[in-house]
Amino acid sequence: MKVDQNKNIDFTQLKITSNGPLSKEFIKLNCNNFQEAFAYIKKLPYKRNENKYLPLSVLTEQCGTCSTKHACLKMLAEENEWNHIKLLIGVFNMDLNFNHKVNQILSSNGLSHIPEAHCYLKIENQIMDCTFTNETGVKIDITHEKEIAASQSGDQKVTYHKSYLKKWLEQQPNLNLTLEEIWHIRELCIASLSS
Repeated sequence: MKVDQNKNIDFTQLKITSNGPLSKEFIKLNCNNFQEAFAYIKKLPYKRNENKYLPLSVLTEQCGTCSTKHACLKMLAEENEWNHIKLLIGVFNMDLNFNHKVNQILSSNGLSHIPEAHCYLKIENQIMDCTFTNETGVKIDITHEKEIAASQSGDQKVTYHKSYLKKWLEQQPNLNLTLEEIWHIRELCIASLSS
């Protein structure tokens, strides 16, 4: 399934009415509905948070990854009982066309791609992604996906991703790389996206 998202869906009718901690913070930021909260989070830079388990860290640190940004929005949805907003992990091939910043890392390690786990929201079968946007030219092809809870976006994502990579490596007999080595290369790629 192609992730060609952010089609300007109007979610202004999803008003923030909860007194929960995230709702209060979004209201302070003049975000009064889901669409405004999504737009605010989408504008924040891609960078790992110091505390990836605290959804408020996206707002206090003014940055986030696919995991923390979408978990933050999912928790906002939970506070406001927008139960049709789902958080998913999907797997796509991070390849030479994905982003010029990863090209050298992949090429220098003899790789054309690495399967990458990515978090995003799904609303009535519409993918909503606040990290990869059409404006950046990034289009990814999700090959597998799994729904998770916001609290699972950290450890569960890593466990799911490593399990997927282990199976993928078993199907790549010409690659003389261990799981630890492929994970290290993947970490270099992710670090390059933050620079």
